[in-house]
Amino acid sequence: MSEAIERSNGNINFPFCKQEGFVWFTNRIYGNEKGKIFGDSKAKLWIKKGLIQIDNPTVNYLTAVSDKYFWVILSGESKQEESLTIRLDKVAELVGQGDIVQYTEKGKTAKVNRVGNAIKVSVPGKGFRALAFPLAETRKENRYPVLKNGIKVVDMGEPFGKVFLFRIRSPFGWDSVYGFAETAPAKEKKCRYRWCVMDNLVLFLLIPLNGVSINWEWTKKPLSK
Repeated sequence: MSEAIERSNGNINFPFCKQEGFVWFTNRIYGNEKGKIFGDSKAKLWIKKGLIQIDNPTVNYLTAVSDKYFWVILSGESKQEESLTIRLDKVAELVGQGDIVQYTEKGKTAKVNRVGNAIKVSVPGKGFRALAFPLAETRKENRYPVLKNGIKVVDMGEPFGKVFLFRIRSPFGWDSVYGFAETAPAKEKKCRYRWCVMDNLVLFLLIPLNGVSINWEWTKKPLSK
């Protein structure tokens, strides 16, 4: 994100909040609020695997969407100009048939041809490009429900102690779960539990207490559940 902001000469900008992490780590968390991409002030980051496919691993990309455009932001890692093909996969039906506009870091624009669900573009060495795809129809903004009961503490008794679970709501349409047990590893002690404790999010928690790290598995559920 920082690379896109820097290489666009300020033509891309998104607000962020800071997350204080362990020891000295401080992270910037993007996605909570709308940002600006070349004058489109209603753009919101849409980070989801499979929206598009790019056939050149030297080019990084971000995706965003507003009420009128689907944005693809490209950032090259190669020292030389790189060509690539962008395929519209999950967003193919979202994008309309209007002109696709390519932006340089200086704000210069050019139209890009589309063949089926694919377009071919190039990115200069260590360079930047942004593509605006017109939407087929005005898009309504998703409103995610407020997260309730995001913290659970389960006292397992001796010798296991307490287990802490944190459900974290992202601005991109899914939740993450973080958990840990307070007990130290115990020799020849292990247990396996299955819980349904976090608003119908089914969790499978495996706590091996023989010097091995805690492992987690869970099935993904809608935010409203």
